[in-house]
Amino acid sequence: MRTMATAAKGLAAVCGPVAEWHARTVWLMAAAIVAGAATVHAQEVTVEYAESTLAPAAEEMANAGVDGSVESAATLIEIAQRYGFGYGISPDEVRELLGIGYLAVRQIDCSSLDARAEAAQRLSRALTGIAWLYAAGAGLTFFAPPVAGALGFGALASGIAATAAGWLAADYRAQKSKIRCSKDGGAEWFRPAARQIQAALDPAVFRFSWQRSCGASACS
Repeated sequence: MRTMATAAKGLAAVCGPVAEWHARTVWLMAAAIVAGAATVHAQEVTVEYAESTLAPAAEEMANAGVDGSVESAATLIEIAQRYGFGYGISPDEVRELLGIGYLAVRQIDCSSLDARAEAAQRLSRALTGIAWLYAAGAGLTFFAPPVAGALGFGALASGIAATAAGWLAADYRAQKSKIRCSKDGGAEWFRPAARQIQAALDPAVFRFSWQRSCGASACS
C-alpha cells in the first residue's frame, strides 16, 4: 500500500495550492459523490466486489500514475474498463479529446465544439460513475483500512477528474458562445471581434479614420 500512500500525498500536494480558490467546488464534488453513492444498488457494489475488483483497479491506477488530473483520465478509464466498469466512453476517445491541443481559428467550427463538449460531458459522467462505485465500496469496507484506503483513493482521483472533465465541457460551450454558427455547423465570425471587423470594413468609418490620421489636405 506504499504506492497508494504516495499517490494520496501527491493528490494532496496538487490540491493544496488551489484549495482556497476551489473550496466550494471541492465540497460540491464531495457532496455529489456521496449523493451518487446512495443511488448505487446494493447488488452492484458488495464487499466481495469492492475487495476483488475495485481495490485492485485502484492500486493499478496509482501505479500507473493516475493523479486526478484530466490528463490521466484515459489511463483511469482504460484500467477501470479492464476490470469491467467505467463504460460510457472509450480510452481512445478520451485520448483524442485531450490530444487536440491548440486549434487555429480556421479549424474551429460549431460542430467540432459541440462534439468535444459532448465527449467531455460523457467523460465526466463516466468518471462520476466510477467515483460513485468507489465511494460506495469504501463505505462497505470501512472495517478493512487497507482496502478502504485504496477505494478512497479511487473515489478521490476519479471524482477530481470528473470535475475537471466537467470544466472542460463548460469551456468548449463557452468557446462556442463566442462564435456565430451557420446552419451547416460552421462558424461565421467571432462575436467579440465582430464590431471591430465590421467597423474596419465600413467605408464611412474608414474614410473618417483616414482623414483624422493623415489630414484631409496632406493625404489628398
